Amino acid sequence: MRVANMKSILLGQCLGVVSLNTGRMTDLVVLAATMLANFVTVRFSRNAEMWRVLDEDLSFEVRIRCLNHALRGELLSVGCYRHGLRLGLVRHGHGQFLDYVEGDPSGGWRIHLFLCDASAISIIPLITEGDVGPGDPVRFDPRQFVQRRLERLGILRRLADRRGWLDDDMP
Repeated sequence: MRVANMKSILLGQCLGVVSLNTGRMTDLVVLAATMLANFVTVRFSRNAEMWRVLDEDLSFEVRIRCLNHALRGELLSVGCYRHGLRLGLVRHGHGQFLDYVEGDPSGGWRIHLFLCDASAISIIPLITEGDVGPGDPVRFDPRQFVQRRLERLGILRRLADRRGWLDDDMP
């Protein structure tokens, strides 16, 4: 334990005071670098059947309703893909990771995974039907995303708890 490096900052909160250990900041920097090095993107194509109804000649109101249903169906599908990836990683002993869902400009979805352990990368193709490749973001900054999420997990004191990583579902 690095007692000499331990410092605390007190952050005023509306419900009280939270102590933030700045001695762990270097650990967060190392962890962020590791996770960015283990950045993988899994691509899923959209479900063409859900969109086929829009090819028909429909009134404006019906078209809007069908579009709403198709979008909700897509979100449900990508949510299932995401939870399948999360469950597969946890079942293989890799519960410390971050994920981010992003729409693919060519249609479909990208689920970005930032893994603490490089050995988890080889498991991903075994637990998903999606196309696995190196990290490939469209509209977000991976470095900023990882730093923000790790800081939030650290403030909430979930970094040491394997299950706590999955509780923080903020984008």
